[in-house]
Amino acid sequence: PGVAGPLQKPAMVGARAGAIGLGLVLLAVCGAVKELPESKEEVKNRESRIILRYQKSQTGQESLESRVKRLESLPGISRAEALPSLDMAVVVCKTPEDEDDVLEALESQQGVEVAVPDTWVQLDDLPKPPRGVKPQSTEMCEANPRCKAWGLQDACCPTRDGVWMECCEDRPAPIDKERHGFSTISLLSWHGGYLAAMRWGAVGFYPSMEHQDTRFFVVPHVDGYVSLKNQHGAYLVTTPSGRIACWHRGHGVADDFEKFKFIYNKDGSVSLRSKSSDKYLAAEHPSWGVATADREEIDDWEKFNVTTVHGWDTVIPNDEHFEKLWGMNHFGGRDIDAVEAWRFFPAPPSNTVIVGVIDTGIDYTHQDLKERMWTNPNEIPDNGIDDDGNGIIDDVYGADFANDDGDPFDDQMHGTHCAGTIAGHGNNAEGVAGVAWAGVRLMALKFLSASGGGRTSDAIKCLNYAVAMGAKITSNSWGGGGSSSAMRVAIERAQRAGVMFIAAAGNEGSDNDAIPHYPSNYAPSNIISVASTTKTGSLSSFSCYGKESVDVGAPGSGIYSTIPGGKYASLSGTSMATPHVSGLAALIWLFRPQLTMPQIIEIILDSATREDALQNSSASGARINARSALLLASTYEGSRPPVHKPQALTFEDSDPGVGIMAGDAVITCAEDESDISFYSIHIISGAGFLLDTIATVDATG
Repeated sequence: PGVAGPLQKPAMVGARAGAIGLGLVLLAVCGAVKELPESKEEVKNRESRIILRYQKSQTGQESLESRVKRLESLPGISRAEALPSLDMAVVVCKTPEDEDDVLEALESQQGVEVAVPDTWVQLDDLPKPPRGVKPQSTEMCEANPRCKAWGLQDACCPTRDGVWMECCEDRPAPIDKERHGFSTISLLSWHGGYLAAMRWGAVGFYPSMEHQDTRFFVVPHVDGYVSLKNQHGAYLVTTPSGRIACWHRGHGVADDFEKFKFIYNKDGSVSLRSKSSDKYLAAEHPSWGVATADREEIDDWEKFNVTTVHGWDTVIPNDEHFEKLWGMNHFGGRDIDAVEAWRFFPAPPSNTVIVGVIDTGIDYTHQDLKERMWTNPNEIPDNGIDDDGNGIIDDVYGADFANDDGDPFDDQMHGTHCAGTIAGHGNNAEGVAGVAWAGVRLMALKFLSASGGGRTSDAIKCLNYAVAMGAKITSNSWGGGGSSSAMRVAIERAQRAGVMFIAAAGNEGSDNDAIPHYPSNYAPSNIISVASTTKTGSLSSFSCYGKESVDVGAPGSGIYSTIPGGKYASLSGTSMATPHVSGLAALIWLFRPQLTMPQIIEIILDSATREDALQNSSASGARINARSALLLASTYEGSRPPVHKPQALTFEDSDPGVGIMAGDAVITCAEDESDISFYSIHIISGAGFLLDTIATVDATG
């Protein structure tokens, strides 16, 4: 997708690439017949692979390692590899012709539960109070016991933008009116006059936007239209004659006479089409002072340039290309309200959330990403040793399972683009800002090669790595290859570990309810399937949809973000929508770290903004909204560890087999269980993160 510039890899890698290029030139000149060795990508492209899963290990059974070693003696199998945490193995057939016979032989093996082809998947991408005013002490979160208990900071009752959190002791009743922020727009006509709505209801033009009458609040509606409200609380209205006025018409909610649709012209200007007259708004010459909605076509008089004045309820980072990020902030009201959500963070979050980007890798040297990269705390860079003993040498920023090494540098661009939307470094005076531009650490997990394709078994390895190394969220902008029980089992295991799996719905423009798309169509409840939306609020033409199988929409058309080599580009696809949701999930967890994964998913879906144009596109019929999500998150009770703890936990492994555990775990309950609801037993990875939940038992009192 897009046009890839020259990639800037580390010096050693770049030198190797240069040597290969020189070798190609010499072969062309000398006419040598000697063939170049196949790359790992080329080898994987032609291999026939099978994933098999064994039944759950029982006492006295043969270990997984022993079983896998024995597989290599079967006819038609060249090698086999264990996936220990899933009781799975991957076998490579000697030739593609052997695949059917090997499948039949594996299915007859004792203890094999299922054997499926290792499918090929690919990128899910397209074919080619005013500032400075300090809150009173009673407004601070710490002055309200529930807000303090939830770990909220700064002002809560109300917040700095006038919103009362649910945790406030004395919260006023909600006001039933259309919501808009404090940002305004001014409309400059082709003639050089700014549209102005006077207090007495007249509409004309002023030579400057300094007067408050030229500034309008934009109120978006679910039917795709907007209303323009002036500083005196009145809406622009199309009169029966077609003239534009600005009257108080005795109702708080705009009707069709007060609705307009933004039309985005190719030259960067906008036009407004009245819903009641179904005609375009035109600016007559400013000296005449007339605006009418009676034009059938768009010409110069029907075009306006928009200037936005950001309100004090927003945080606008100083990034060079921030104005290109319409998905974060746009005057038309079909963005995710990211700038309003960032206002909830008075300072950079003290906690961190790890997001695993399962994709083509990440350019971890990019100026907008290098300070947002996760680094393996137990690995010493570039010493050629597997310091943490996880089987991968020098996996500092993640791992590359496409080439079976520890360097997940992006040789395509797709993964780097997704990473920038999730957590591009904001407010650093260059580039872009991600949805969660402070507090997130990006784990690069490469399984898609430079061609954009990869194996399901390698995607499983990426997910297992993410779970074992502490990722709370995985972003998955890829799909295809049909359903794989092996992939489903891996996602289910991630679910038990509390890891969210956010997946692109696909770009075939088809109904996923009728034609399933994987991995987004798998059933585990930790999956959020994401469709793509446009600047106008509608479903992108390429996006897959599904009333049952797709969960929510997010901006995915014309998304500007990072690409390798320190550059930036605009791409489209559900691949671009997915990282918006991944970033939002991280933002909520940064805001309320006590919440659980199911709570975060519920908040994302329940707080989304409903749109008529999206009602048949997903189960929610909505687009994600960051501000609403944080407001809703403030109402949730977070789990807290009890003061009283169990007295002891004992476990004796009764199975002598290598790689197999069996036996009884005995919990000696706490002497005081008044603050304990349940006990649970888990398997923890060598890096100290939850891998699986073995059992849960209620506290008895």
